[in-house]
Amino acid sequence: MDINPKQVFHQIWEFLFFTEKNPIQNSSVRIKIHWERPPPNKIKLNIDGAFLKDKFHAGIRGVFRNSSGNWIMGFTKSCYTYSSMHAELLALEEGLKLPMEMPFVDTEIESD
Repeated sequence: MDINPKQVFHQIWEFLFFTEKNPIQNSSVRIKIHWERPPPNKIKLNIDGAFLKDKFHAGIRGVFRNSSGNWIMGFTKSCYTYSSMHAELLALEEGLKLPMEMPFVDTEIESD
């Protein structure tokens, strides 16, 4: 009888998956999260939106910082939306209005 290593591995993994704790769900990955500065003479806009599905309500916000990391200005607003993506887009729209009113030359935008 020939043994197929691929098939044996699959059967072992399937056994562990259904009898033990799920190896995929129990694994953790560490990710270093940090704010990256924009290049010199640029402004960075970080935006975010949060959505409450049962109430179609969202909160949006954004902050402008220079290449030294100094806060320049920000905004926060409450609104009605249809999804979390819609909330992110509303935050982007609100954030894009402000640089047009201010003398910002180059603006980078960052969102999740």
